[in-house]
Amino acid sequence: MSKKDQITILKVAETAGVSKQTVSCVINNHPDVADSTRKQVQKVIDELGYHPSVVARSLTKQRTHTIAVVTATHYHRPGF
Repeated sequence: MSKKDQITILKVAETAGVSKQTVSCVINNHPDVADSTRKQVQKVIDELGYHPSVVARSLTKQRTHTIAVVTATHYHRPGF
């Protein structure tokens, strides 16, 4: 799926007829969302096949859950 074809939280919000913030609250299981709204948004999420972007989440949470490994190899090259 190309980047332009990805389903965004904004597309989910527009399709469900709610705000982007409401979709975010549903995704993050916030308690202050009415059950009927939660079900409506979840239905749209399922129908569109929305999956939160790992990159976007890492930017907002300021955590990447990525480990970097740096190694150094020392070798002797003859003539140097």
